[in-house]
Amino acid sequence: LNQSGRVDLYGIFFDFNKAEIKQESEPVISSVAQVLQKDPKLALKVIGHTDNVGNDTVNLDLSQRRAAAVVEKLV
Repeated sequence: LNQSGRVDLYGIFFDFNKAEIKQESEPVISSVAQVLQKDPKLALKVIGHTDNVGNDTVNLDLSQRRAAAVVEKLV
């Protein structure tokens, strides 16, 4: 994060076609929350992803809802 200004995180999980964060994602969410607490000036851009099942419109909506779920959990 300090070198490139970005980080790709893995370990935030969702069920198929859902935007609710799965419980096993808690360690990653907690780690990110700790980083944010240590540096309140830090700003993050959260981007959600999906698989390639479904059309672009559905997947874009799902990606946005997943990203919003992560932001909500962190706030």
